[in-house]
This record gives sequence, structure tokens and C-alpha cells, in this order.
Amino acid sequence: MLEFNILISNKPNLPPSLRLNVKLRTHLEEVLSYLSTMYEICVFTAGEKDYADTILNFIDEERNIIKHRLYR
Repeated sequence: MLEFNILISNKPNLPPSLRLNVKLRTHLEEVLSYLSTMYEICVFTAGEKDYADTILNFIDEERNIIKHRLYR
């Protein structure tokens, strides 16, 4: 399992003030990469855009795997 911390702001246009611990399941990137060869991957999250994009950019930095991102 891969773990990392992200810093986010709890208010727009302010410096980061929250530190969050993120855990990714083992083989997540490999599974998403494989599935993206057969399907168009879309992620829907109840999280806010800044928070979700930080995590999704870590998983798919070049945006080759996850084609669509939907936020709260």
C-alpha cells in the first residue's frame, strides 16, 4: 500500500493549512492502466476539486488513464 501526505487549503486562494494522509491500494495504477485499454475511466468523487485533483494527479499525472473527473 502506498501512502503519502498532501497539503490543501480549506479556503480558496489561501496557503495550504490542512495535511491529509492518503493511502492507495496496492496495484491501483496497474489495474487502472489495464482497464483504460478497454474502457474510458471516469472518476466521480464527493470531494472538492482541489483535494481530488491533488490525489488524481498523483495517480495519473499525465492524464492518460483517467479521462473524466467529476467533483462535488
